Amino acid sequence: MIIYCFDINCKDKKSFNSIKRRFYYDLKKIKPLTGFFYSKSVICVEESRETEFDLFFSKYKNSIVLFKGHLGFLQKIFGP
Repeated sequence: MIIYCFDINCKDKKSFNSIKRRFYYDLKKIKPLTGFFYSKSVICVEESRETEFDLFFSKYKNSIVLFKGHLGFLQKIFGP
């Protein structure tokens, strides 16, 4: 599994809202919810989708802070 932790980082509120809207619109098109875990700023996907998500995040490299990790094990403790 691969985990992506990201934060949208812009200079002003107008550009932040514009980037955020485009970012989540494009993210919805590649359907991250089919992965194991998805929240406001963390996405966990199968390793087979690594290239797809790397390309997606590279489109926003000037507007986000991104961390990527390779996981061996992730367990859900609480939640619906």
